[in-house]
Amino acid sequence: MLSADAGRERGRGRDEDVDGIAGRRQVDGGQFLYRIRAVRPEMLSEGPTDAEAQILGEHVRYLEGLAGQGKVVLYGRTQNTDPSAFGIVVYTAESQAAAREIMNNDPAVMKGLMHADLFPYKISYLASS
Repeated sequence: MLSADAGRERGRGRDEDVDGIAGRRQVDGGQFLYRIRAVRPEMLSEGPTDAEAQILGEHVRYLEGLAGQGKVVLYGRTQNTDPSAFGIVVYTAESQAAAREIMNNDPAVMKGLMHADLFPYKISYLASS
C-alpha cells in the first residue's frame, strides 16, 4: 500500500510496502486503486461545510475529467456514514509514480479533505453493462 498521509505532508503520498511483506517492491504501469477516507468523519454524518462541498465538487469534476480521458475505470463510495466509510477510484497509469501523481492531484486529497491510500490493482472480472 502507498499512502497519502495528510498529517505528514498535507495530501502528499509516502511509500510503504506494496504487498504487505517487508521491503519495497516496484510496480510498473497498469491498474491502480486509491481508497479515500474523510479526514473529518462528521462531513458524512452531519453534511459537508460550504468549503468541503466546494472541494467535493472539484473532486467529482477531476474524476469525470480522468474518466473522459479513458484513465478512470470506476469510482464510488460506500453508503454508510460512520467513520468506516470510504471511496475508491480504479484507474490506469503508466507507472507507480504516475498513479501516485493522479491520486495526489485529486483536489480532495491535495486540499486535505480526504486521506488516500494507493494500491496496485487488477480487475479480474468486469460485468458488461
